[in-house]
Amino acid sequence: MTDPQPLQNPQRIRELVQKPAPSRWQIGDLIDLEYYLAADEKEDETLLHSRDREIYLAIAPPGQGPPPARRQLIRRWLEIRKEAESSQTGQPRLLPGTLFTDTLNLAKWVVLVCGFISGAGLALSLLSYRGVEPVNVSNYVVLLIGLQMFFLLALFVGFLARRRFRRRTLSASFWGGLVYHLCRRGVKAASRRLAASRRDRFSAAFGLLKSQRSVYGNLFLLPLIVISQLFGLSFNLGALGATLAKVVTADLAFGWQTTVQIGSLLVYRLVRVIALPWSWLLPEGSGHPSLEQIENSRIILKEGIANLATADLVSWWPFLCLGLLCYGILPRLLLAMTTILRQRIALRRLDFSQAACDRLVLRMQTPLLATTQTSFCPLPAEMDTNEAAVAVEEGPRPFAEDAVVLLDEALLTRSSRDQIIQAGKNHFGLGVAEIHPLTGELRQNRQVLDLLGDRQWQKGHACVCLIQEAWQPPILEFLSFLRDLRGILPDRGKIYLLLVGKPGADTIFTPPSANDRKIWERQLKSLGDPYLGCAFPKDGG
Repeated sequence: MTDPQPLQNPQRIRELVQKPAPSRWQIGDLIDLEYYLAADEKEDETLLHSRDREIYLAIAPPGQGPPPARRQLIRRWLEIRKEAESSQTGQPRLLPGTLFTDTLNLAKWVVLVCGFISGAGLALSLLSYRGVEPVNVSNYVVLLIGLQMFFLLALFVGFLARRRFRRRTLSASFWGGLVYHLCRRGVKAASRRLAASRRDRFSAAFGLLKSQRSVYGNLFLLPLIVISQLFGLSFNLGALGATLAKVVTADLAFGWQTTVQIGSLLVYRLVRVIALPWSWLLPEGSGHPSLEQIENSRIILKEGIANLATADLVSWWPFLCLGLLCYGILPRLLLAMTTILRQRIALRRLDFSQAACDRLVLRMQTPLLATTQTSFCPLPAEMDTNEAAVAVEEGPRPFAEDAVVLLDEALLTRSSRDQIIQAGKNHFGLGVAEIHPLTGELRQNRQVLDLLGDRQWQKGHACVCLIQEAWQPPILEFLSFLRDLRGILPDRGKIYLLLVGKPGADTIFTPPSANDRKIWERQLKSLGDPYLGCAFPKDGG
């Protein structure tokens, strides 16, 4: 676990900021980002604000042009966090993302070696020749070519099925859904044996898994797909290399035989179908055996090979090698390259709009109060002066300019519109456009949900803020209301909860107790909604 310790080497941080930021996100970076964001959830908000504001001023000093875009801003924040920890320990820290990347690279080399050895071993066993009878190509074609043709056909059918049923991601496919269903059943079965407190933590952990699945989709599965294609590619390269080596170094005779009584004409037609991808370049007799060569290479055990012509017996090996190339090597290579391209596109499309990133950006862009004392090493004096000068004028850029606030009608009568608008701005960086009361019975608020469902949001950035009393436990009715609200909002619509304590004499924005906070945090995490965020008022509102 990390904590918001001081930036021990601000000079080194400024040097890092001046370097060109990495232009691409990698999956290991996302894992490190989630690691740091999860660790920050357990830390004091004031210290986090001080640390992240200091990092922001190092990245985008006031008066030196517009700040970088969100994805660049978060990427620089991540690099500075890594550098700060390295400066404290004197050596790079082993992070989960680094461990994932190193393990993935090792796995690639392992599958490449294992695939090549297994492919070469299978091909050599199928090409075993003792000079008594020809090598039976039937086994070779079925195991090394036919099965891969079946794989390509199944892949094509699956692609058409996803297009037909609009299942555009692997996580929505049959196998992804099956794995997720089994995990959910396992969580339910295990939670029955746990105490109530540990059961909540277990549900919260599974909720985190669900949330990352909805944010990143199949992004974390793509490297596994690449590894599987690398295994298939190396397997086929090993089989092709062993076949060519056997052909060059030994005098092989190829033939065909089967217990099923089929004629040479049917075999010829099957061979022509398999050879379609290269038949335009290499005609019959060169790219695949002719009908006459197939008839003359049929193995009849009682007759032996004495009456078979050498030209007919060697006519099969180009067909076998081209079959491996067209159905084994090229498709695997194409699938691996396509998956890598999809991974890069998916990484490039990430907008980091989940609630945890919103909280981070809000801390970075919100100026510190002049009375705030921190233990962080100071940045240059000119930055401190600029910070004081813009503390009043500068504010965070609103994440949503037309947010809607929902709160119990009893709370609405005890607070002013200005107080509610200021609370939305301070805690979530929202521009509040509308405020709607909720009755005590949440199921009676269907008209509010219908209103939000028909609402036209500015730039499609839907955002709803609920103000809820945290001393009231999160009952199933309220959680069901949150799910209904999620269902009527557009994709990636934001839901923010401002959880307040018991109303005071002059304000409803009082801090809840620590126990109430823990209860609500666990229940909200169990929902697995990455676009659901919560905040708590501090002492003094």
